[in-house]
Amino acid sequence: MLEAELVELKQRVVQLRRASGIPDSFFAEKEQLLSKIHDNNRLRTEARKQDLLLRNAHAIMASEYLMKCSESPIENFIHLTTDLKQRRAALVNLKETKLKQADDFITERSKVMPQVTPWCQESKFETEEGHFCAEKMDNTPFHGVRSVRQVFEALQFFFRNMEISISEMLGDITVREDDDSTASDAFSNHRLVSTMSHGVKVEKNIVKFFKLVEPEHEGQAPYALVATDSVDLDDMYPYVPQERIRMDINAAMKFTEHFCKIPRTGRRRHARVILCMDLEAFHILGILKRTKTMNTNVWWC
Repeated sequence: MLEAELVELKQRVVQLRRASGIPDSFFAEKEQLLSKIHDNNRLRTEARKQDLLLRNAHAIMASEYLMKCSESPIENFIHLTTDLKQRRAALVNLKETKLKQADDFITERSKVMPQVTPWCQESKFETEEGHFCAEKMDNTPFHGVRSVRQVFEALQFFFRNMEISISEMLGDITVREDDDSTASDAFSNHRLVSTMSHGVKVEKNIVKFFKLVEPEHEGQAPYALVATDSVDLDDMYPYVPQERIRMDINAAMKFTEHFCKIPRTGRRRHARVILCMDLEAFHILGILKRTKTMNTNVWWC
């Protein structure tokens, strides 16, 4: 009964269309358009569901692994004694290990990420022990520079004058407590104490390892590496947890050379781009009771 009524109604619709003078093709196109709209809405709904599932998986990874992982994959236990020769020997022995860790981690971490476009991923959280952590990874292209060496040497200059650079950038008073007696072109050790604008003192004891590779043969590209880690135990410059907040830093940086086509020139020209892939992790170990909200300045270095 209902099927017969449906057939009758369809025939009535056809008669009304013809009586109106509007061609059947118009209604056919309209029905196709409505069908496509319906399909698009259904696909969009399914895409949203898939996106939510992926974001839920990302949240699970962040809460169950990243926020509960107490160690960085590029972190090593470092103990420096009071003997200058032993301090230097410890850094010499650690250099290749740290640089390989930095290179391997950046290579693996950035394997599926865009190579020559800028991007940044950042997260901040507090651990169950009350430590503040921040992790950042970014890809920064430097346009118009001459070489990897130029960027690498500029960065080395910045690191070797960190107390001045940090004071100029943030306006906080930063002093250096060590004499850098173990420094060389391949590594450096800095013991820095910064007094923030609200009076809180932050101490850092970090070591940096440097490597610049400039191949002599064609077909091989130059690159540079910088690996950063924090000293866990320093007999010469011990931490002062009763008076200062301790900041640990683990970082890996890699500089590579790429050539990109210059658009709208009418000629096949290429511009040199030096790419900096940077991963940094900060752990702030505080001993102050959090009776009120306190903003802590964190610098990327």
